Amino acid sequence: MKICMINGSPKAKDSCSRYLIDEIIKLMDDKTEVLICDGSHKPFKDDMFQQIYNCDKVVFVFPLYVDAVPSHLVYFLESFQEYIRLQPVKNISVYAVSNCGFYEGEQNKYALKIIENFCEDSGLNWQFGIGTGTGPFIAQSQTIPWQSSVKRPIYQALIALKKGLEEGYQPKENIFVMAKMPRYIYIASAHAGWRLSAKKNNLRFRDI
Repeated sequence: MKICMINGSPKAKDSCSRYLIDEIIKLMDDKTEVLICDGSHKPFKDDMFQQIYNCDKVVFVFPLYVDAVPSHLVYFLESFQEYIRLQPVKNISVYAVSNCGFYEGEQNKYALKIIENFCEDSGLNWQFGIGTGTGPFIAQSQTIPWQSSVKRPIYQALIALKKGLEEGYQPKENIFVMAKMPRYIYIASAHAGWRLSAKKNNLRFRDI
């Protein structure tokens, strides 16, 4: 089986999306061939689309931007769709993992719906998606084990994705999760981070 992981983050490094991709790959069977493609760097060439088209399954992993997918990923989807329409019909299964800075994972529901609609219009087989809240915490939690109570809900969602990719598991609906921490603690930590960033750039809190 050959799987393509499409990184939809615009960050060159240290993104939550890339961290999740790396962790998903670690969960996969050693016999699974994994291809990682960058969904942010234009122009997109046909040889890259050919590599994706040759895969059995595709996983889009991206950050939430204004309740939707990033604009560069929209362009990627449009370009890939044009390529697909010129190819013979092929059975490709699609999954998505959207992460956001909001506390609630359900904030990603419209972004996942966009990927589902793309699949329907492109003749691809939509399976299911995962929407994760508390994205900044996830990105900065790489030293915390996945089995810890705070990260376990997200880990269980990734295990569900692994089962979907390897065994065909499909939940009745998309999965929405967040780190297991009180909402007020997450918000307080986020505010502390913004204040620290502002201070480093010689700004006051009221300037933001």
